[in-house]
Amino acid sequence: MINRFSTVVGVVLAFAAVIVSHVIDHGTISQLINVPAFVVIFGGTIGATVAATSFEDLRVLVRGLKLAVNPAIPELAHTKGDLVDMAKQARVSGVLSLESRARELDDPYLVHGLLYVVDGMDPEEIIEQMQAERRALHKQEAAAGAFFETAGGFAPTFGIIGTVVGLIAVLSNMTNVAALAPSIAVAFTATLWGVLTANAFWLPVGMRLKKIAGERQLVREVQEAAVVSIARGDTSVKLDRQLTLLLAGRLEVPRGRKERPEPPPAASKAEEAQS
Repeated sequence: MINRFSTVVGVVLAFAAVIVSHVIDHGTISQLINVPAFVVIFGGTIGATVAATSFEDLRVLVRGLKLAVNPAIPELAHTKGDLVDMAKQARVSGVLSLESRARELDDPYLVHGLLYVVDGMDPEEIIEQMQAERRALHKQEAAAGAFFETAGGFAPTFGIIGTVVGLIAVLSNMTNVAALAPSIAVAFTATLWGVLTANAFWLPVGMRLKKIAGERQLVREVQEAAVVSIARGDTSVKLDRQLTLLLAGRLEVPRGRKERPEPPPAASKAEEAQS
């Protein structure tokens, strides 16, 4: 399971490591501040990334940051348990009873699937509809990761460009020779920030977003399998076994509980006998 705080902690730690090492080497934080370099690096990186993708993809910048900080991916063990419980409810109370339960969920993908079942849609049609929606959602989420990874490729280059721009300004005004060396040093901070932002921000966030997209894809595959199973009238025991095989090696034991096999409940045995 992806930890929601790892992005913030990781990015802060990476930047802090560079800044602390600079201070240990008898430098000052003010030496690393270069506003013109920041303008070149961030403005140029975002502009080049938009040019490489599309203007519409710029919207994923803020959305991707929010998703990276708060992926909101349910635990697979809890997801599996909820879906098996829905299958049991459908067998005992009928599929129409799932409509009220679907209205309580905040996952549009699962809600759509359950409403397909309630409407009596054929299982094959449900598979077609849910797979099409799952692919579209995955494409949208993967686009955010691609945007950040593309930006990570441009950032170091714009860092070098920022350094060149700074050196041009310094060397074109050499009236004060004593200030020449410090000015050159400041110009080189652009290269530092270009490489640092690429490897400590753009690329890590992009990789994380792609991982989040993959995790969400897996959750939706589990939800799709459960919805189709319910539409076919399978027992909760059969669905439980199916999801266990699908999630083999991926299930996490909920905190505070020991991993041990549990016998199926009496109601589930009765369902299996009816089937």
